[in-house]
Amino acid sequence: MKVSHPDYYTITIAYPIKGTDMYTEVEERFVEALDWSTTTDRQIDFERTYARKYYDYAVRYVVNEVAADRTSGWSFWKHKLKSVVARGGMHWERRMN
Repeated sequence: MKVSHPDYYTITIAYPIKGTDMYTEVEERFVEALDWSTTTDRQIDFERTYARKYYDYAVRYVVNEVAADRTSGWSFWKHKLKSVVARGGMHWERRMN
């Protein structure tokens, strides 16, 4: 994203959507059964390589790296520091796993 400089982007932690290959692949690893009348695909969680918090940090890392790349001065340093903290969180969570 640093190279393409999109005006807008979205980023999320991957989740299985019913009817997809990913859903079939991870269905046996769902953390809990959900009531489909009150939940959505986005709420499905499954056992992953790392703890969920690792992926939360990864999203923060990407968001702040992109923000730092788009700004300068104080704003650049603010986002750069946040990305470094998020990267540290990723390393911490990976070691704790």
